[in-house]
Amino acid sequence: EPGSEWHQQMYDYSKQLFESERAARMEPRLKEAMDLLERDIMSEVYAECKRLRFDDSRLAEIERFVGLNEERLLKLQYKKAKSLGLADRAQAKEIRIREMFLDSHADMFLFSRFPRLRQPEEFASHSLQFWKREEFATNMLCWTKYTILASLLDAEGPYFSKTAIKLHKAILGFCGDKNNPHPNSLAREIVATALTISADTGSSNQRGSIRYGSTNIGIDVRDEIFCLLMKHTTANPSAHSVSQAWKLFGLCIQFFSAGEDLSNYVHIFIRRNAPSHLKQKLIDAMYTREYEGSKTVPPSVDQIPLLISNF
Repeated sequence: EPGSEWHQQMYDYSKQLFESERAARMEPRLKEAMDLLERDIMSEVYAECKRLRFDDSRLAEIERFVGLNEERLLKLQYKKAKSLGLADRAQAKEIRIREMFLDSHADMFLFSRFPRLRQPEEFASHSLQFWKREEFATNMLCWTKYTILASLLDAEGPYFSKTAIKLHKAILGFCGDKNNPHPNSLAREIVATALTISADTGSSNQRGSIRYGSTNIGIDVRDEIFCLLMKHTTANPSAHSVSQAWKLFGLCIQFFSAGEDLSNYVHIFIRRNAPSHLKQKLIDAMYTREYEGSKTVPPSVDQIPLLISNF
């Protein structure tokens, strides 16, 4: 027996109510899926829409997004987060994209391949002990108990090398390779030198400059410091000296970052050489300083023990 008009009205009402409730449920979930572009969220929303027979033009986009590889999806997530003003999320996605790039291109950023390093033979030529120059060239990027005679970076002017030599002496003193009764004062000196140089850059990723008398020499002491620390932790036979160097690494990263040219090389060096319990701490600290910029005030000597205690 055919239904009455009342039955039809009840059917229409129920259908309208179901569709209204279905839309109220799925609209915010679809919006969230399209805003975040997270694969698991999109997959769940897509399956629920199909189950409830909720047709929407965004489902075709979700199908396409879910089929993308991780790198392409990450780039879309980053772009979307930027457009929505989600700064923290955009930063997290940008970091993940960079990590994937470093995973795939790690061998491009070996310390020895940094293009601003001196040539080993030229580095060794600064020694008057010509019979040892071959040894000096070979050990240019390895730990040595003796102080360098020239900067590791190929920078113009004698003042840069003088600064680098002073910094290397401070590193050797802090790490216990040379006797010094005040190692924490040396650690502060290293950080203070970097911040003094970088104070005029206006950005943690720009090369700084230091003025000696009337001569303005474009340099990046921060990069020299990181290069010296990488040198010090390479082929170092002393466990204590290496441990101290990683503490100094951690201290420096809390106050300033490597320049844009060197940053990937430092990341790869940490990945491959830092103690396992320190790797993620150092990498996280690197990213924090890269995004927030260098600090402007060095720590006091009394603050050094606490600052290095986590490393």
